Amino acid sequence: EIERPLLTERCVFGCIGNHELTDQAGDNFRRYFGPSDGAHLYSTFRWGAARFFLLNGSDTFTSGDEATWLKDVLTRADTEDGLRWRFIVIHQGPWSSGPHGNNSRLLMGGAAALFKEHKIDAIFSGHDHIYERGDEKGLLYVVTGGGGAPLYPIQSRIPSSRKAESAHHFIEVAVDKYLATSRLQTAGLRVPRTAVCQTADDALARFADLGGDVVVKPLFGSEGRGITRLADEALAERAFRMLEQFGAVIYLQEFVT
Repeated sequence: EIERPLLTERCVFGCIGNHELTDQAGDNFRRYFGPSDGAHLYSTFRWGAARFFLLNGSDTFTSGDEATWLKDVLTRADTEDGLRWRFIVIHQGPWSSGPHGNNSRLLMGGAAALFKEHKIDAIFSGHDHIYERGDEKGLLYVVTGGGGAPLYPIQSRIPSSRKAESAHHFIEVAVDKYLATSRLQTAGLRVPRTAVCQTADDALARFADLGGDVVVKPLFGSEGRGITRLADEALAERAFRMLEQFGAVIYLQEFVT
């Protein structure tokens, strides 16, 4: 009953952890989330412009089937058409300020260098029952282990940590700007008025509704690229017509100071 509201609009993808390998929780994991062939405890899937890599954090990454598979799928993802985001999901992640600390198997196996080489955008893990986010030489990571079990103390803040606390929590990640904006608004935060259009005519109408001064940006990603401020109707129409020809979604936000 607790999960019912969440599961009405969310899919569930399982990522194996240490308890699934060491006690009876493994039977339930195999039943509901396990691979059909029963042979592999790691997988990958694509969702929109994002690809997720679900790894077995208790494995060794110096050699073996998972290490070989991971190098192969990361290499193929480098040139995957339309792919914008790459996320690692692993129960025991590479870094943590909690009692379990860093995952030495992962780090000794060279996984961090591999993630960086293939431009992984973020690493999500659990294991330690804390919340933490950090940046290890350009690799962003989040430890999100506060879903309900008894909390762990912050053992020792590691240098890469940006925020760490012993707190119950969950995280929500949105890979498109419109969803992210709607979630912020639902949480009571102020956001610019926003419109998402499929045609240039609709975009021109919304341009006027938003005060004739807007920011146009890609719906997915951008890293500051492709963002344009338009305050002239003629220039706005030219931009919208061009985006329409490319089949792009036209994402507009009112310009605010």
